[in-house]
Amino acid sequence: MDQQRHRSKLIEKCINWTKEKGARIIYTETGKNNEKAIRFYQKNGFQITGYLPDYYQEGLDAVILVNKLKGRLDPAEETGF
Repeated sequence: MDQQRHRSKLIEKCINWTKEKGARIIYTETGKNNEKAIRFYQKNGFQITGYLPDYYQEGLDAVILVNKLKGRLDPAEETGF
């Protein structure tokens, strides 16, 4: 299995696990200059929602990415109420 498939499987498992736990949103961050990571997260449902100035050493800004989870089971559906 190549690295890209490993990364895709890992993020898929993380997203599914957070849905099972009832989460509605996943937050992450990466360096503003890490275009490969930003594209990867966007491909997996994350959107850029902001920046953290000077977050990393040497003054590098961070990009905040959010995935508003779809397909999350409503707790009312779980209990039948």
